[in-house]
Amino acid sequence: MSINQTGHAGDNTLIRTAFSFFAIILTILILSDPAIAIPKSSDGFYQTGNGIRHKKVLLVNVRVYHATHEMKLIPNPPTRRNVILAEVDKRTTITMLRDVNIEDILEGIREGYELNNYENDEVMGRFLAPLTEDLEEGDTFRIQYDSTTKSTSLLTRAGKSNIPGKEFMMATWATWFQNHERPEFIEDLMQYLVPPESER
Repeated sequence: MSINQTGHAGDNTLIRTAFSFFAIILTILILSDPAIAIPKSSDGFYQTGNGIRHKKVLLVNVRVYHATHEMKLIPNPPTRRNVILAEVDKRTTITMLRDVNIEDILEGIREGYELNNYENDEVMGRFLAPLTEDLEEGDTFRIQYDSTTKSTSLLTRAGKSNIPGKEFMMATWATWFQNHERPEFIEDLMQYLVPPESER
């Protein structure tokens, strides 16, 4: 009888040890999840960062628009390159902070692609088709990637464009996270992915 009791006690000890081990592993995984402390929208998007795009006009920096970047899943490690490559639902929402004519808007977007070595005029024409009129302060538009349809879209009040394929998605996200006229803007869009100095 005492032998059976000892056996049961040994089994219980092994079970408790196993549970403790898995609890520790689970805790480590949760604490190392890069998305745990990142702001999350009601529709399940994590905000990686936001910032204000400035443009120099006659030697003065003026505020042009505010951008917010979000992703359904955060890459690990959350580097700029991995944000670009990530084939997950992601989006950038633009809110205008001043009136801008349509020619300047289109030129600015095209310059961003050219800075990152993408110059397919036919594709760019289809992508930018929903931008048909001047934008006023407070107007918004969104650029998003749908991982189900594997297409990149531009949404405005005038309509929506869809460009299929990973190549164009990567070119689009490179305009924000690879080469940018203002490198500090990239840092703004990554701010929630980078821990504070006190935690590094």
